[in-house]
Amino acid sequence: VAALFKKLKVELGSHAKAEEQVFYAPLKNRSEDEEAEELSWEGKEEHHVAALLLNELSRIPVNTEAWCAKLTVLKELIEHHVEEEEGEIFSAARKVFSAKEAKTIAEEMVKVQTALKPKVDEALKE
Repeated sequence: VAALFKKLKVELGSHAKAEEQVFYAPLKNRSEDEEAEELSWEGKEEHHVAALLLNELSRIPVNTEAWCAKLTVLKELIEHHVEEEEGEIFSAARKVFSAKEAKTIAEEMVKVQTALKPKVDEALKE
């Protein structure tokens, strides 16, 4: 369980940071649509709450009721976040970014997330 949880923290942490840098920041800066800007802020805040939950989970013994409950809340938060992204946020982004820009953003997301994984992993060791 510990190894899987560590992998989850690395994957979610690197994804969130990459998404904030490569997707949310440009969307917020380029969008003239108030809703897209609001959704960017909300997405970033959901990342923050997920990070808080991950930190709390790291401090609680695994296989306790509290740990399982927090993990369930994290799961529900991530599911909500993905649902909102795939629906509202990506729809708003299509109005802001061209298809070519969207492809570039997707490629950059992969690069940045890949580069961040070792840094997130190292930070977890400290």
